Amino acid sequence: MVSMEVLIIDILVVVISVAALGYMVYDIRQNRVDFKVQMKVGGNAKTIKAAAWTAFCLFWDGIGIGSYGPLTAGFKTFKILRDKYIPGTLQVCTVAYQMVASIIFITNVEVDTLTLVCCIVASTIGAYIGGGLVSRLNLNMTRIVVGAALIVVAAVMILQLTGVIGNQVGNATGLSGWKLIVITLISFIFGALMTIGIGIYAPLMATVAIMGMNIDVAYPIMMGSCAFLIPTAAISFIRQSVHAEKPQYDRKTAVISTFAGTIGGALGCFVILYVTDNFPMDYIKWLVSAVIVIIAIQMLYQGIKKKQDSLADEEDAEFDRLKAEYLAAHPEEKAAS
Repeated sequence: MVSMEVLIIDILVVVISVAALGYMVYDIRQNRVDFKVQMKVGGNAKTIKAAAWTAFCLFWDGIGIGSYGPLTAGFKTFKILRDKYIPGTLQVCTVAYQMVASIIFITNVEVDTLTLVCCIVASTIGAYIGGGLVSRLNLNMTRIVVGAALIVVAAVMILQLTGVIGNQVGNATGLSGWKLIVITLISFIFGALMTIGIGIYAPLMATVAIMGMNIDVAYPIMMGSCAFLIPTAAISFIRQSVHAEKPQYDRKTAVISTFAGTIGGALGCFVILYVTDNFPMDYIKWLVSAVIVIIAIQMLYQGIKKKQDSLADEEDAEFDRLKAEYLAAHPEEKAAS
């Protein structure tokens, strides 16, 4: 039987997630001509790459790998997104998946309600502040910030894999006193960092372990926090896009990935809860860490050297051409463009 506290949290998760998704729909309707054209940019190749990679990464996120590092690496490597759009798109395209995943884990894994609520509130506030700051960064600063964030992600994963952090195994399902204050402050920081691409799973897992809590508790805390902070950050990025000449996220990728990622992530959650716990996770994490380091170095190099984003130039040129063709064929739409 689901407790009243868990039911309330689940309802609030749905409310804030639907609000963020609704705001994305509002943004698309306000920019309907641009959206119609953007859906054609990159053709079917971009559609397939975005759907396949997001579904793949969020499947492994549901199992416990984390998704922001791998998603960023794939978006960059497979030329799915221009660098400037990566932080905002990460938030918007994972809203629906995070809603599903958080409800699954909050409902099925026991965790102290006060600890969970403190982490959720702190991380959400952090995300709101962080999203507003990141959306104002230029291309090269975005690259440097994301590159640095990826280094942090890889470092935490490697420290866990080598046993430096996170090896403690406790059985507590909640915290009190100074430990509750500490994890609340840490959640605030994690929420802010989430908006630049530092997924909170690995660092939160280590924090939970160090605090003497049951490792399984990291799942509802992580998923619950993300279920509030991701929609909050997404709304911040969307708000900066509604009336802007250029959006702060890739609308095409966000829409496609919302559907594909939710399906992949839900399958991952099902596997970790009901199928098996014998996946060779350490080997996969080592591989993911190596790829993230390579992409981080590339991001930092391009940001410091102020390299031009060739994908952005290509997509802008294609967008301008397609929009001109669309408006020529639909002159009645000129007023809405």
